[in-house]
Amino acid sequence: MDFYLVGPIFIFSYLENKLYKTGMTPLFVFLFPLTIAIVLAELLDDSLNLQEYKILIFNISLIWFSLGVLMRLAFFLFPIKQKKIEIKNFPKIFSYIQVLVLIPLLITTIKAIFLLGIANIKGKGGGIFAHIYILFSTFYLIPFYMKKKKFKKGYFIMTIMVLLLHPKYETFLFLLPLFLYQTYKSKKIFKLKVFIVSLSIVLLMFIIFFLTYYLNFKINKLDYQFSDFLTFIVEHIQHYFLSPVYIGEYLLKYENFGNPEVAIAPFLNIINLIQGEKNYIDITLPFINYLGVSSNVGGLIPELIYSIGRSGMYIFIIILAFYSYILENLLLRNEVWIFTSLILKASLFLCFFNNVFSLLGYVERILGTMFITIFIILYEKYNYKKSSRHIK
Repeated sequence: MDFYLVGPIFIFSYLENKLYKTGMTPLFVFLFPLTIAIVLAELLDDSLNLQEYKILIFNISLIWFSLGVLMRLAFFLFPIKQKKIEIKNFPKIFSYIQVLVLIPLLITTIKAIFLLGIANIKGKGGGIFAHIYILFSTFYLIPFYMKKKKFKKGYFIMTIMVLLLHPKYETFLFLLPLFLYQTYKSKKIFKLKVFIVSLSIVLLMFIIFFLTYYLNFKINKLDYQFSDFLTFIVEHIQHYFLSPVYIGEYLLKYENFGNPEVAIAPFLNIINLIQGEKNYIDITLPFINYLGVSSNVGGLIPELIYSIGRSGMYIFIIILAFYSYILENLLLRNEVWIFTSLILKASLFLCFFNNVFSLLGYVERILGTMFITIFIILYEKYNYKKSSRHIK
């Protein structure tokens, strides 16, 4: 194990945790999963040459840590004034938002079942209701803040539907914020409880993979021995989570070979949609076979270098760091920013796998949650001024 790769990540994360006290900090959720994937890949396959990849990670960790410290100092010296909304006293508007999460999900799922059949529904939900669900989906965590049983029943229904009927990335975006919220409550990442919760999440993800493919095998009436099926699941998980490391090493050799528009594809595709054009940017990488591994995902850093080069990658990463740490500092001032923070951190966590910021669904969630949060802050400010006038 390379200490110069793992060591700085742990040291910077520990210091950031002391500085921010928001559980898992942006640097940790962004680079720790990638570091673990690289360490595991090297242990399992000595044919990999990841020296360049590891140097890039070290450089990025240094940049993010430095920006995190500078942003904390800036917010300390120039604090932003905003009405503080305590998480335990969330306004009634959140009850209505909860409905805007559950109802569109139900409509989208039922519509897909009727049109395609339950065997073909996975990942096929679409339309206006699907986008409404995406915009408000981050707020599914409201029951855990408000501690109301009737809302938790709604959460249980959504969980079953998402796990069984929707794509795997939907599942991760459903579970990761919940896990990150637990670390936010504890304010620490280096403690036994967080370690146990982390292991539980890993086990839960294994169960999700198991059930997803088990149901698929059953629905398609495939013959198999259970032991063979279990072997298939273990090998598939290993391939699924480590293939981005292999493809990432390959992509680092081909700087600027890809389409540079992919880096900002969600914004360009939205512009095309508004203008009525349907020539959307194809963000899918071709399948690459490298060292016996075939995949079309290579992780955020290599995919950016492949499409916009090293300089472009560093610019993208710095902008992402600024946004992440601005949000982290806003969260310290006002807990209403917890929703945007959690969905951003969940997206950063998944960057070891591919460039999630080239996918509209992720960007739609992050920016949508941010604008809804701003609306809630303004709504509360308006109500406060209105009630103050009545008192006078």
